[in-house]
Amino acid sequence: MTRNLLTIPKTFTQVEDPLVLGWKGLRLKLRLGLDSVGKFYQQLVSTIGEAVGVADGEPYWNVCLGQWQV
Repeated sequence: MTRNLLTIPKTFTQVEDPLVLGWKGLRLKLRLGLDSVGKFYQQLVSTIGEAVGVADGEPYWNVCLGQWQV
């Protein structure tokens, strides 16, 4: 009795570990998110500064960084 065996090619492209891909995607999302948060924060400080009367160049406390900024 003869069997018809399928030959499976042994060449394949190595796929990167899904865990590694997940972390790379997360880092990218965080980077993009932080960029947009930075822009939002800058616009917010500018708007609040105009509303409350913070002068340009006046130092203010940056809660996220834990330091004074000008």
